[in-house]
Amino acid sequence: MKKNLLLKRILSAVLTIVLLASAIPVSLAVQELFTEELPAQIVREVPELREESVKHFLCDDGSYIAATYAEPVHYNENGVWKEIDNRLILNSNKLSASGEPTYTTRAGLAVSIPQNFADGQKITAENKGYEISFGIKADQAGVAIGRGASVVAVDELMSNAGAQVSAAPQSVSSVVADAELTADVIEERNAELMAVENQAGAVQYRNILPSTNLEYAVTSSSVKESIVVREPQSEYKYYFDMDLDGLTPVENNDGSISLTESGDTASEIFWIEAPYMYDANSDESFAVTMSLTEVEGKYVLAVEADKDWINAADRAFPVVIDPTLSLSDANIDDAFVISGLQMNSLRRGNELRVGRNLTNLTRTYIKIKMPANIPKKSFIQSAFLLLQNDSYFQAIGQSDVNINAYDFKNDDWSFDSLEWNNQPYGNGDNVFRSHDDDLLDSVPATKETRTYSFNVLNAVKRWIATGDNRGVAIVSSDETSKTQVDCHSSRALRELDRPALCIYYSMPMIEPSSLSFNHFAETKSVRVVCGGAWVATTDSSWLAMSPQSGNDSSQLFLHVRKNSSASSRLGTVTVKSGNTVIGVLSVTQFGSDPSLLISEDSWITNCGEDSKTFAITSNDSWTVESSEPWLTVSPLSGEENGVITVNTSANDGSDIRTGTITLSTAHGTESKTISVTQLDRVSSCFNNIDSYGNVTAVTASDYNHRLATWAMELSYAAYNYPNGEELPIIPGAFMGDFTQTAGMLLEDNGFVNISEYNYTSDSRAAHTIGWRPVEVAVSETSQIINDVGGMDNVYQYNIDDKGSVLYNLLDQLRVDRSAHLFDERRDTGADRYDSITNSQSFAAGNKILKPLLVVDIRGSVTWWDWVNDIGAQVLPFNNRFAALAEEVFTNVENYLSSTGLQDPIILVTGHSMGAAIANILAARLNGIMDPDNVYAYTFATPRTVNEAVSGNQAVNYPNIFNILNSNDAITYVPLTIMLPVVNYWKRHGIDLYINMPYSESRETDILGMPCHSMSVYLNWLNSSEDLSLQEMLALSEEARVRGLLPIIAKIKCPVGVTIKDSNGNIIGYESQQENAVYPDMLDNGVMSWIEEDGAKMFFIPSIADAASIEIEAYDYGSMNFTVGSVDASTESEIKTLNNISLYPGKEFTADISEDVPVEDTQLFITENGETVGEVTETNPHLKGVTVEHVEKNGQIVTYKHFVTDNTVTEIRYIRVDPVSNITSTSYLTPESSVVEIEEDGDNLIWTRGDCYLVAGDYVYDVVVNSNGEWYTYENALYVHVPQEYADINREFFSSNATPTNTATIPAAVPYYTVIDPTDN
Repeated sequence: MKKNLLLKRILSAVLTIVLLASAIPVSLAVQELFTEELPAQIVREVPELREESVKHFLCDDGSYIAATYAEPVHYNENGVWKEIDNRLILNSNKLSASGEPTYTTRAGLAVSIPQNFADGQKITAENKGYEISFGIKADQAGVAIGRGASVVAVDELMSNAGAQVSAAPQSVSSVVADAELTADVIEERNAELMAVENQAGAVQYRNILPSTNLEYAVTSSSVKESIVVREPQSEYKYYFDMDLDGLTPVENNDGSISLTESGDTASEIFWIEAPYMYDANSDESFAVTMSLTEVEGKYVLAVEADKDWINAADRAFPVVIDPTLSLSDANIDDAFVISGLQMNSLRRGNELRVGRNLTNLTRTYIKIKMPANIPKKSFIQSAFLLLQNDSYFQAIGQSDVNINAYDFKNDDWSFDSLEWNNQPYGNGDNVFRSHDDDLLDSVPATKETRTYSFNVLNAVKRWIATGDNRGVAIVSSDETSKTQVDCHSSRALRELDRPALCIYYSMPMIEPSSLSFNHFAETKSVRVVCGGAWVATTDSSWLAMSPQSGNDSSQLFLHVRKNSSASSRLGTVTVKSGNTVIGVLSVTQFGSDPSLLISEDSWITNCGEDSKTFAITSNDSWTVESSEPWLTVSPLSGEENGVITVNTSANDGSDIRTGTITLSTAHGTESKTISVTQLDRVSSCFNNIDSYGNVTAVTASDYNHRLATWAMELSYAAYNYPNGEELPIIPGAFMGDFTQTAGMLLEDNGFVNISEYNYTSDSRAAHTIGWRPVEVAVSETSQIINDVGGMDNVYQYNIDDKGSVLYNLLDQLRVDRSAHLFDERRDTGADRYDSITNSQSFAAGNKILKPLLVVDIRGSVTWWDWVNDIGAQVLPFNNRFAALAEEVFTNVENYLSSTGLQDPIILVTGHSMGAAIANILAARLNGIMDPDNVYAYTFATPRTVNEAVSGNQAVNYPNIFNILNSNDAITYVPLTIMLPVVNYWKRHGIDLYINMPYSESRETDILGMPCHSMSVYLNWLNSSEDLSLQEMLALSEEARVRGLLPIIAKIKCPVGVTIKDSNGNIIGYESQQENAVYPDMLDNGVMSWIEEDGAKMFFIPSIADAASIEIEAYDYGSMNFTVGSVDASTESEIKTLNNISLYPGKEFTADISEDVPVEDTQLFITENGETVGEVTETNPHLKGVTVEHVEKNGQIVTYKHFVTDNTVTEIRYIRVDPVSNITSTSYLTPESSVVEIEEDGDNLIWTRGDCYLVAGDYVYDVVVNSNGEWYTYENALYVHVPQEYADINREFFSSNATPTNTATIPAAVPYYTVIDPTDN
């Protein structure tokens, strides 16, 4: 998880570099003044502008960013571009030839991968109506076709072992809700929004050939096969059966093979790239041959790698041989050419090389398809080509170089014929220097450079204007210097490593689109935004322009003569670029009669208090009045030009409401109106209004802070009994003054058919269900996009006219109950609106009416609720939360059936136990209905999925948001609250850890969980700004980076433990001493308890201001001291000190303040408050423990090596299984045949081997006996068993009898056992 976060940060940092480089003012009006300092801020992606490999982003100044990715990031479904997700899942709807489910992408490349290659099963890939299949040939020596596939993270593939990952840039966690908007902050936010995820999935067939793995990584346009050779062999020949579905193979000069419709590369459907290989040090070789031979209508693909290169003495294993199957029509095509013996071949590998090494000169060539949805005549502000550095080489004494980018304006070339001796500018050293006119940019080459960012603005402008795109060359500025840069190519597995192109543009327009003048002569200006030359004309003789033509983005001045008439007059100015109309400017000049103009005639706003200013243009005095008491305005009068401010009070009703502001002149009949539409609470949760007044639907995967806040209110209200019955002290102490029930809150917001389930004192999992219709906007951007293709007609993106456009939209959104065919009776839910059906749910204009169903699930109240909570902790095999979720699901099904609702939007929410049930219920709904209609917000959510149980898997659904207080202990259970943290339990969806304060209520200390209370969550949401998902994620990261995470302390011994804050107040205490008196404690959120083995446990939230742990022994014995900082990702850093001798009255202290990292925690011995020593020697007898996995005779044996002093006579390692709760103990003695002991000076090395059948993390306590005394070392042995190792062992023991004596065991293994923790 951290690795994925690291990769995302790197990509964000890369984009940030480019964004900062292009941080020029783009607000057109501000450009005129040249005072803008901040870059444009991305408001949102524009889905209507999506292309297969391009995303377009709207910025807050009206400009756009087009981000071109190396591979497709979208797929087309019924004319709509949707996000690609290439993560692999086992799909029972896509069966192999033998009828077994196969691995497919979630929503990406049409590929299926079998679980094994037995019975002729093959990988299939589809493109343009053809489906080819291929699989390892079953009759080659040593092949294990039954070897099972396992899904692995791309970063964990052995073929990525040599990949270089740059150091993480500074975290964007500094972007907090109230952060000052600096250029850095804006660009970090922009970069996060532009990053794409889930672009690759992978499976691995381990040991499918001797000491050889077969890996397949699926991207949006390729199936990357990696033959991973782990040990030297006598030869490296591999054969694959292929079915080409009637396609004709064509072998190309560069060693690749095209699979074509008609035998020529122009009809290419698939392309098998020329193979290459590389080792663990990233040394690369193209000494790999590939051939395709037809045998009885089928084909056999043969791949052979040079054994001399692989078996060289300096080779670092594993070696990866890489043939890749790609779709045709790559969005970014790239390769390099090389001089010398390999000069007749084009090189397509993981790298793009530029410059000279010790023996050869290299150059890189790139072609990039331009985005199709940038409108004609758009103003291109900047464009950058990004290449990610992989390695840098410079021989001693060689001069520094720059890396130059050249645009081929005149010379054409093709990858089909490109090689060293056939380059467009020739192959001589520094030949590009004679083509300075084509030079685009020159960037210094350094070892430290992470991203080479080339300014390609001039090339992009030309490519877009003319369509003449001949690509670019990337070459060294001095090709005699032995300096070479290697960058990642488009074939890199990680999206963040691949080349990318970012274009910053503004659509063609006139800004503003209308002007008004008084009756006297006057001059004003507008800005013409255009990519190219433009000409302005007018239809009015009283209106003059200067200049009448121009280029790109420039000012146009308009001068009007004096209007001597009484009436106003109208004129227009039309600006064209060629035959394309850039915009039509409306010009009004007042006469002597009173006239009145308003900057906008409508306003749409959300349900809360709001205000907006309107510019008034007049030649008379005027007055203002409002039609509604909730709608106020100031001032109420003015003279000539001025500004009014319109204010709305909060809309607490259940309907959208409208009002009118009327302005009238004092000396005439002229009047104007402003129509104001205010959404109600629920409508505001499902519709977004941006700074321009654009109304768009809140999609299920869009985190919406208003919706989250309302959902938390519902979760809070769910605790109260509908009949007014008093709550028990827990959770009653948490409720405060919150007395509304869920039914009351829903009814206040227009819901009907409200049904309450299980609200009795002996029930469990109470919940409330209700529904109402909600109007959801459809983006009006699509209307603009309709003209993107031709653009020879008028293209006017008119900001000033948006008000009227959106008024029409919201005019359609306003609710007329009589038009909805609903009966508006409400009588305790018995009466209902008439059922909505598909035929009655209607779309009109830019909105659609949908039934909204709310499922509000209560947290723990009754005895049965607590039984289920405890059962989830102590009986993890029996997931009580899942069972309760199924009960709620049944009630939802019955409710929908009884009400006749079809195709509803469903909001699922809950707090604590209710959140756990809601989390599982939402995942269940995602599997049976369109996830776009499932909205889930959970709060204080326990972990819900035990992945240690076979078949269980938490899914990162983008429409489930778990809002968690990082100081709330409940969010770390089940199981993971203990030390050490073992990550078996997870949640569905996206975890948003926020550092919230604790409740001020003194009553909440009854559970010691003030950080868990409902008021903590609701108060935080109410006090926070309208945060985006990116900002919420940044806040989550803020807690981790700044160390704002809970500490878990475990002290096992006969001692009393006191926790104090920085002011010396006691905030925690535990002791087992008889007649121990617990002191008065300040409630800072600390939880504590005593384990069955006597260990004192403390959960210390970061907001507790904990400063020290003070320990006093009350008996003789020994102490084990452990502290751990629990990461929000459930990983943990732990500091453990063992076997500390004790006597009555012995005192210790440890600093646990925020400034001290856990690993630096020191435990001091004190007397009378003074430090007299430090505890440092914690392992007097156990010197160390090491673990290694060794492959022996088809098994993976895990060796544990214990190093002790020579006084140790016995070792035991002990583990309590977190799933089955079974304790297992392994014994090692000198007399036993199960252990091998080796003397090493004064030390002994004890070795034992085990075979694990279940993957996971195993943590053991180690106990040693020295001179008759036992010493315990907690958490001393840690074993990580990868899934692939467990699979190998399971397969081995399923086909071989488990050994019962050492005669069947390899000589190198003294003894081993089979470890299967699920076998009770």
